[in-house]
Amino acid sequence: MASNAPGRHYREGISLMEVMAMFPDDEAAERWFEQARWGAAGEPDRCPMCGGTDRLRPAPKRRPLPYWCGSCRRHFSVRTNSVMHRSRIPLRKWAIATYLWATSLKGVSSMRLHRDLGITQKSAYHMAQRLRAAWADMPAGMPGEVVLPPVNVDPLELARMLFPEHREHRERRGEPEDRRGETERSGERER
Repeated sequence: MASNAPGRHYREGISLMEVMAMFPDDEAAERWFEQARWGAAGEPDRCPMCGGTDRLRPAPKRRPLPYWCGSCRRHFSVRTNSVMHRSRIPLRKWAIATYLWATSLKGVSSMRLHRDLGITQKSAYHMAQRLRAAWADMPAGMPGEVVLPPVNVDPLELARMLFPEHREHRERRGEPEDRRGETERSGERER
């Protein structure tokens, strides 16, 4: 096969088997979520409930809420105020569902999550709704990237721009060079 052939063979990333090896148990998934949320140290820098930064410490019994905020006097964990808040689904399954969601081109159905993760369809639906909401709230683009406004593209104008070699056919038929005006010449128009 040629290296420039269409398909997924050339894409870089991790496979599902590598994800399963990354998260052999809930402790590994918890460490990964803590590092993703709070940085390389995996220790919280602020309380997710009140935003306090001065009186944070590990809780003595660690489970189920391993951290304590002295400002608001509440226990919290990596799940607090996230998509996993008040969910009893293990963190390993959340990590695998997040991977499936991020690598899917069209999203993941709750039935697929139900089958792949071994949870009830109702829990899978709840998980999918929370992941959808989290993805919808994310800002478009990477940090520092300029996000352009959405545009409507006219397929006819786009075809004229992409295939200028058909200009003589249009001239023979007597079509005008531009039907709409100079501002929409490139085939796009702001909404």
